Amino acid sequence: MIWSDNRDLEERIWCRLDRALINVPGIDIYGGAVCRVLPVGISDHSSVIICLATFTRNKVGAFRFYDMWISHPNFKDIMAIAWKNTMPESPLFQFWHKLKAVKIALKQLNRWEFLAISDRMNQYRAMLEGIQLVLPGDLLNSVLLDEEKAVLDTLRSYWNRNKVFSDKRQGLIGCD
Repeated sequence: MIWSDNRDLEERIWCRLDRALINVPGIDIYGGAVCRVLPVGISDHSSVIICLATFTRNKVGAFRFYDMWISHPNFKDIMAIAWKNTMPESPLFQFWHKLKAVKIALKQLNRWEFLAISDRMNQYRAMLEGIQLVLPGDLLNSVLLDEEKAVLDTLRSYWNRNKVFSDKRQGLIGCD
């Protein structure tokens, strides 16, 4: 209550005279508003403080599927594990839950395998350069030739993944 006639306890009248109004756009902006009534003090009215708190909405971008993920050798296994979860809920809730699990699995795959791809490419380029510097002195060394082939294959794989990712981010490939 914010007003009192200041009589004795049994005869005292309390009223809520003041109101605070807010419209729908105000609720959207200041949805966390709190009204606080201060002690009466020597007056017969209490002060009212309205604390406005703005919401910070998380701007979550749309989930995008990148074709490069399909090139990963464990892609099918990762998808099967993520899709396997079942819940004793409605089919629509199960479907939503499975999509969420797939999203989490793909984000982890992206973080582990594709995030620092340019750094890995630089490491493999340095390895390839080291092998190719030694190779002319020992052209018949099958271990060195196999190692060069393996590093080249890995470097090409990373290059293809990086190209698909870069093209998609720049909008050069459609999101079919």
